[in-house]
Amino acid sequence: MPIESSEREALERCALFSSFDSEEIEALYESSRPVSTGVGEVLFEEGDPGDSLFVIVAGGVRIVGGPAHGLAQTLASLGPGESSGEMSLLDEKPRSATAITIHPSVLLRVDSYGLEVLQSRRPAAAAKFAVASVRLTSERLRAANAPSFSWRRSAGRLEIRSSRCARSFSPWSPTSCALL
Repeated sequence: MPIESSEREALERCALFSSFDSEEIEALYESSRPVSTGVGEVLFEEGDPGDSLFVIVAGGVRIVGGPAHGLAQTLASLGPGESSGEMSLLDEKPRSATAITIHPSVLLRVDSYGLEVLQSRRPAAAAKFAVASVRLTSERLRAANAPSFSWRRSAGRLEIRSSRCARSFSPWSPTSCALL
């Protein structure tokens, strides 16, 4: 089956496959399966077996982590050219998060069998994938471990800032909390 330009572009932009040459991209595409979804469709759930990864061609996916204090936490929002699901595919452990589409989406599903075929037919591509997987996992780990807030003392108040909000607390009045 011929590869669509949008699918080729998504695979070439994807951090896992950006070092692949044209023939390796074609071989990868041949072992993938296109998936079309609506809004709010679950691609996989936390705890599911991990047998595939998804490359986003069009649309978007939100990655949601387990409930913290009863609320699911958005870990990432992904768009075209990004991937999800590779961690479970690599370590053969259950999914560590849930992936939900946030727009009507087109994705390429690459399963473990497809990667095994790629490895047997194109060992250089498999080596490139392995290196890219380690780099991507490392980048995501560093991002997850980066401080999500900062604080400073200012005029007798403690200011706490995060990427979502900022609050100011006065040590003299426990109710004096205001969004900055």
